Amino acid sequence: MACFLVLDVIAVTSFAIGGLVDRTMLITVLLCLPVLALGSWLGHRTFHGSNTERFRTRVLWLLLVLPVTTGVQGLLAFVR
Repeated sequence: MACFLVLDVIAVTSFAIGGLVDRTMLITVLLCLPVLALGSWLGHRTFHGSNTERFRTRVLWLLLVLPVTTGVQGLLAFVR
């Protein structure tokens, strides 16, 4: 799934050319690139290391947990 990594790099480069990326954002992007690469590698490894049904179940749970966690964080920030 290196295509997502490549697409992200192309998107950030396009934004930078368009003047949408400042120095702080560029530093943040550069710091996040290793984590993005690690996530891509881990997802690829997990996909090939398990059967399709188990992988699909794990991804669906992850896709459920992430927005719920983000929503809770947003609500907590709004309440405070």
